[in-house]
Amino acid sequence: LEAFHSVVNQFAPKSRSFSYEGMLARLYIAAIHYNENKDREQALTKSGDPRYSIEFPKYKKGGHIVRKILCNPTYNYVEELFEELFKSVNSSHYIELPSPPPPLCSQYDHPEKD
Repeated sequence: LEAFHSVVNQFAPKSRSFSYEGMLARLYIAAIHYNENKDREQALTKSGDPRYSIEFPKYKKGGHIVRKILCNPTYNYVEELFEELFKSVNSSHYIELPSPPPPLCSQYDHPEKD
């Protein structure tokens, strides 16, 4: 779950605000990107050996950990998204997005300013 949240933060940084529709689109793209790249293979050296990196986190107090280096992520879904976009534009068939939910504050009673 943390890995998916990291991908969401790449497509929808917390330092920016987005409309409901913009955020929904970014979440969809993050889900597509995550699903395409979740099972990446381990990168190999030129001689065919698996690649690793050594890291020295603070909590190890001088100790190290060994991590696999993965192959670069792919973006093959972008071409498919563009094809679907052009199909929908050319056919004048638009996808209806769900309507935005009401604001959270609408659930509560507001006192009158008298």
